[in-house]
Amino acid sequence: MRPERTRTVRPLEPARLLRASVAGAVLTLTACGILAPTTFSGRVVAPGGKPLAGVVVSASDGSTLTDDSGAWQLATGAGTLTFRKPGYQVEQLSARSSVVTLPASAHPLQVVFDDRWDGLASTGLQQWLARQGLQVYDLQAGTNPATADVVVLLSPAYFTRSQIAPLLADVRSGQTLLLAGQWGGDAGSDLGTLNALSAGTGIQFDGSLVRDRAATDSVDAFVPLVLEPAIAPATAPEFFSAGALSVASPAHVLLGSGPRSYRVSAWSDDPQEVGAVAPLGAGKIIALSDAACFSDLPEGSAQQPGWQIGGNAQLALALVGY
Repeated sequence: MRPERTRTVRPLEPARLLRASVAGAVLTLTACGILAPTTFSGRVVAPGGKPLAGVVVSASDGSTLTDDSGAWQLATGAGTLTFRKPGYQVEQLSARSSVVTLPASAHPLQVVFDDRWDGLASTGLQQWLARQGLQVYDLQAGTNPATADVVVLLSPAYFTRSQIAPLLADVRSGQTLLLAGQWGGDAGSDLGTLNALSAGTGIQFDGSLVRDRAATDSVDAFVPLVLEPAIAPATAPEFFSAGALSVASPAHVLLGSGPRSYRVSAWSDDPQEVGAVAPLGAGKIIALSDAACFSDLPEGSAQQPGWQIGGNAQLALALVGY
């Protein structure tokens, strides 16, 4: 009989063991959809090639916004991205898609004015927006409808965190939350609520810069920056700043004050940031330092409602559709 052969099992060399471990880890992370972030970039356009600003480009591990040229850049470990903008269809495409075309939505833009906590009167603007083809709802009680594209919250500094915080879950799921006016300096306003709402977005509110209006102050048009294509020069918006915004990445500045704009947040003639937008999950927050372009309150020597002065109505329309 032949002697039985003994099979010797040799341990893997350290280098081979490391390679095997790395390969196994990559396979595991790939299966779980978790990989080291790769920076992707591209452009989003409307049918016909017009660049789309304000599109939320989101993944499970981050989000960003397209700029006024439709360009975006995002570092993510995901292979699929979601592209979302009010008034357009939601698309889920490969992160490697260099040019994405968003078709217009087949449904009217749905805008909810959240008046559950005694918001600023804006019935006149709501009716005007409805005449422009938008579906407009005035929410007096109940919960925020999940079908809404945009939720408008006027004078939010007067509300508590417990009242407003649930709206952030809706933003992360894809809604746009527009916060307009009363950033501080007035009795009862709560900047802590505002900064809690905007935490991590790059938008900050500073009530320490607010001052009273002086008799020598003048009102002049604000500069709509990336909203400029939507605002005709002959109907420039006319409203004053009710506070101070500080804008840092990943937020984008939407509105800046003009050289003679009345502002309650500084003594100098330097331009100020009075409107900003930032991504939050699959949605976004738009912050505006004044609510005059939404307000039914009379403004100016003619005592017109604020939304009827200058290009304020067009500005409000551009903001809810941004």
